[in-house]
Amino acid sequence: GVLWVTAGVDTQDDRLALHLSGWGRSMGLWALDYHEFPGDPADDAVWVALTEYLNRPIQSEAGYLLGVDATAVDMGGHRSEAVKHWVRLGLVRRPMVIQGAVPNNAPVLGKPRLLDVTRNGQTDRKGVRGYYVGTVAAKHWLFGRLSVDADRKPEERLTHFSQELDQFYFKGLVSETFDAAKNRYEKKRGARNEPLDTAIYSYAAAHHPELRLHRKREIDFQLREQFLEQHGDLHAVRRAE
Repeated sequence: GVLWVTAGVDTQDDRLALHLSGWGRSMGLWALDYHEFPGDPADDAVWVALTEYLNRPIQSEAGYLLGVDATAVDMGGHRSEAVKHWVRLGLVRRPMVIQGAVPNNAPVLGKPRLLDVTRNGQTDRKGVRGYYVGTVAAKHWLFGRLSVDADRKPEERLTHFSQELDQFYFKGLVSETFDAAKNRYEKKRGARNEPLDTAIYSYAAAHHPELRLHRKREIDFQLREQFLEQHGDLHAVRRAE
């Protein structure tokens, strides 16, 4: 059922955390992988490892060779310049700089804003663009999906998980609860929430202006399937797109 793949990356001082998501009809979600790359993002080595991972072809059960169609990387924390530099290099398809939006009613993916300036101090229209992510809206979507799926038969669920994901991942995925009084999500004491954050970032990547997977219709899915059947080789897919 996977027709597109996106990734979300969280930046810590000593590692990068990544969530790999497959997408199909009705925003059907396949949690394909969660992986951490140890190393300070101020050092190029961890970015090299991330780049190699994201450029690795993914073999689908349908016989397609898929690639990652968009990657959203959070620039919050202490390594913002390293994130912008990596996105600026353009070593993977559709890299995005993101950060959490302050308003709790912000859309999943806001309008892009220019982050670079020219040597004259003017806004560089050819530079890196940053997107605000409405994390509250995105988490509402994810937890609502999980809640509905809990009452469905396995074959009817829209959210699917790799059997290779461990308990750390699942604990992290549900590491936050919604505080209605504050209208925001809060992390449980002692929990690590990178699996949740990266899943949300990957969902935001699916809203990339060139993908907009949440707006796809049945005809779009049919055309995508036909396209992949005709271009089963990953490099051919990239050349054609």
